[in-house]
Amino acid sequence: CNGDSQRVFGEAFAGLPRDRLVLSTKNSLHEASLDDWWRRLEESLTLLQTDHIDLYHFHGISWEIYTRFLEGPGGKLKAMQKAKDQGLVRHICCSFHDSCDALIRLIDTGHFDVITLQYNLLFRDLEKGIERARETNTGIVVMGPVGGGRLGVDSERIRQLTGQAAQSTPEAALRFVLARPGVHVALSGMSSIEM
Repeated sequence: CNGDSQRVFGEAFAGLPRDRLVLSTKNSLHEASLDDWWRRLEESLTLLQTDHIDLYHFHGISWEIYTRFLEGPGGKLKAMQKAKDQGLVRHICCSFHDSCDALIRLIDTGHFDVITLQYNLLFRDLEKGIERARETNTGIVVMGPVGGGRLGVDSERIRQLTGQAAQSTPEAALRFVLARPGVHVALSGMSSIEM
């Protein structure tokens, strides 16, 4: 949102004890210079009105992006580690968009504390990767647990199949995701107060 969401968040939570917040944001400047990448980090710190970001993500990572822009000499991973060493970032994270094999390779690098990925009743392709993350104590945050809204419809059949334990399809979808060993957080967007 052109930095507006970070600014609004920073203003809304200004003055709240910092130890009561876990801040997560991202940097998508993979192809930019290291200086530009670093400026984006500093901009986020300023907009969020904080001295550190708890979970700082390389945004939209695939194995190709990792190998081309993050690892190796001059890669953004060195900049991220420097930010962590300076206390500006607490955990090195990424959001992931690629195959399960690529996810497992990324986990096995040992560079990431938390990975945000797609997983839901309709998309289960990354289950082996989620299991590998659990084995390596890598945090998993799920985006799209309600299938991008496709599982947001009411269904009497879902209530029946869950023995009335889930009162709605979105509830069943969230329960499914959160019941998966290795999943720590489910991020689900809402369109209304009722949701």
